[in-house]
Amino acid sequence: MADNKASKIFLFAAIILGVLAMVMAFAYIDDTTTKGGGGTPTPILVAARDLRANTPLEPDKDFKEVSVPKLFQGFASQVLTPAVKEAYKGQRLNRRVLAGQPVMLADLSTSAKLEFTPGLCLISIPARGAQGLSGLLVPGDSVKVLITQTQSNSTGVQINTISAGEGASFRVVAVGTQLARSRVAITAVEQYDAANSSESQQTVTLEMTEAQAKEITSLSNAFRAPITLILANVASQPAAPPSATPN
Repeated sequence: MADNKASKIFLFAAIILGVLAMVMAFAYIDDTTTKGGGGTPTPILVAARDLRANTPLEPDKDFKEVSVPKLFQGFASQVLTPAVKEAYKGQRLNRRVLAGQPVMLADLSTSAKLEFTPGLCLISIPARGAQGLSGLLVPGDSVKVLITQTQSNSTGVQINTISAGEGASFRVVAVGTQLARSRVAITAVEQYDAANSSESQQTVTLEMTEAQAKEITSLSNAFRAPITLILANVASQPAAPPSATPN
């Protein structure tokens, strides 16, 4: 418990220092631009308000234009530009961007198709906070599914944890509504929010056989029993459907 609390304090301190560094950087940029020391300013777009991931962009409401000195032209080339602002309408971000932060080209979601292995099916499993692996899960990961059942008997309450699919690992097809996302695009702010928001409901869509999907639904009592996901560093291995046994 103490280690967990210390980790959260360290992460929170890192976020504060990161925000402070960004504020100081923009203060320096603004001062340099005002004094004219950076040459001809280059316009860029920053978030006019907190922007959520996977929400269609509205350029007139979501962006505001600021200028950075020519000294930072390399940085500006990686940021959304006012000249083509309308081209960003309807596009989506792959991460949360706070108000005042520059919106990078890498923040735009890449298009992805819903694809899964023929003969298998998809099931969306609810995950909360730390049970969603602190927001670190991305499509393409392999996870194992643990289901915790609480049973009352004459001797008291018994807690039983079951590994679904006899310990098989399952491929993550989507996290929430995101079909594509890079782990490096997940900010410290998102990780901290996910780890500390026990009420933050999230779904993880997994690829498996129909029999495995029925098993998870049954064992979890239609998802009312707590479900924990374990990140597995192996290829997904859904169990093969049971073969017919000759009489």
